[in-house]
Amino acid sequence: MKINGCHPNNVNIELETIIFNIISKLIFVIKSYGTKIYNKALLTNNNWIQVSDTLANKYIFKSNGNLLISADGVVEKSTWEQLDSLSLIIENGNESNLYNIEYIDSNIFILKTGAKKLNLVNEKQFEKFNTQSKIEDYFGNRQLIKEKNIESRINRKQEINKNLDLAGNFSKKLLIIIGIILAIMTLVLVIVGK
Repeated sequence: MKINGCHPNNVNIELETIIFNIISKLIFVIKSYGTKIYNKALLTNNNWIQVSDTLANKYIFKSNGNLLISADGVVEKSTWEQLDSLSLIIENGNESNLYNIEYIDSNIFILKTGAKKLNLVNEKQFEKFNTQSKIEDYFGNRQLIKEKNIESRINRKQEINKNLDLAGNFSKKLLIIIGIILAIMTLVLVIVGK
């Protein structure tokens, strides 16, 4: 039986593709918005110290968009705005810079614009990450953890896909059985009705 000139399996595949695309886009939007909120919470709930050979600036991101930059107790008032989950603007006097958020967690916050990199460390963790080499060690350890997590995720995805294939085959078989039962019931009703 054809529906609108298409075989039912093609209609199901097209419908599944449309639903998958819609759900994928929704997940992306929700994930991006969640990341933006998470990043803002990390920024505004912590004081950040710049890791540099020459500077020891403290950055205080306020939730109202104000940014206080303290150098040896002298405070310079600036503003900041998070554009999305991956970038923010820092306006300092007449200068505005667009920074890409290269990395952020509760310990380390790295911003980059062109060749300029701004390495910030949570004030509570400054003794632990007060040099560039300590930050690099942190990322080296995190890379090992990340690789293990990726391997674990791949294994989980393969297992999920295997289960989905089994479920998909089961669903198809179940639909066939339901179709046969409905056909038999219709046939019985037709016979009994005579």
